[in-house]
Amino acid sequence: ICGAVVSVALYTDKNGSLKYVDTDELHSLLNEYNGSGTIKLFKDYSKPSAQYDLYGELTIDVNGRQFKIRSITPCKSGKLTIKNSGNPVMRGCNVYPTNDASYAGGTLIIDGDVVLDTSIYVYDSSTVILKDGTYTAGLYARDSKTLYDMLGEGKAFFKADGTLFNASVKEISSSVTLIVKDHSHTYVDGKCGCGYVCPHSDVDSKTGVCLTCEYQLTAGVSGVGTAKYFDNIDDAFTAALSEENNGCTLTLYKDCELSQNIVIGNATLTVDVNGHSISPEIRGIDVNDGGVLYLKNSGENGSIGLEMAVNKGGTLINGTADDSSSAVSLFAVTADAA
Repeated sequence: ICGAVVSVALYTDKNGSLKYVDTDELHSLLNEYNGSGTIKLFKDYSKPSAQYDLYGELTIDVNGRQFKIRSITPCKSGKLTIKNSGNPVMRGCNVYPTNDASYAGGTLIIDGDVVLDTSIYVYDSSTVILKDGTYTAGLYARDSKTLYDMLGEGKAFFKADGTLFNASVKEISSSVTLIVKDHSHTYVDGKCGCGYVCPHSDVDSKTGVCLTCEYQLTAGVSGVGTAKYFDNIDDAFTAALSEENNGCTLTLYKDCELSQNIVIGNATLTVDVNGHSISPEIRGIDVNDGGVLYLKNSGENGSIGLEMAVNKGGTLINGTADDSSSAVSLFAVTADAA
């Protein structure tokens, strides 16, 4: 008990061994830390010029105390978790992983009621997971990431006035304070106001409706490998005509406009208009030598309002031989037998 009073912190290693440490001992412990354990502060710790590189997995419970250093950087496979089992406390040191190639790859997790008055950056090479806390000094996402990539699961950023913040942006300056709170998604056109975009990973194959966000997808590609769903008919055709999807079926789930010429050569594709129509923004579809295009309509009144050309060596079959699906109403077809 006496040790807990005079010591700055209690260190617990991965095996459960306990050690009370004073200021100098804590400084030595943190210097290029490469172990696995937890530090719980009993007193404020102040070494304003100290810079620590973290290579192990360390949890720091600030326990309502100040932790005043210049920086602590999770490096490579290092992981730093910050908790707070005491009163809310201000932290003023840099804690985010670096993008320096010699040190990149670290993970920062903040899972406690702390107020951070220094900026946090996240890069493709690093991981930042914010589950709690208040951020007053700016947040910055670099490379391909957005601020949403900083959030823990089931969390969102809120402004100081309680309004939801859309985190699909690259940065927010110190003029805005953000607070991490619990959040459940509410979708409009597949997007939530928190910045999350539904990946449409659970789609009804009959209707093309995402069962998570209720968004209506345009088309699906199935029959070869895992079914994939698309909001854009051009993207659906591109996927359907890739080598890995040769022989697949492209199914429409709503009327759409094609904005690129489709060329089918040395590939087999079935298009089920499924009672919907394809309208042109461009000329149409060419079936070239080695290309086979099957058309069918599993619904009613399906049509393709494009010019279609079947060139020498190409094959177009409209409707199924067993009448399980009707033929598709076509705008114009030309055949070149030369």
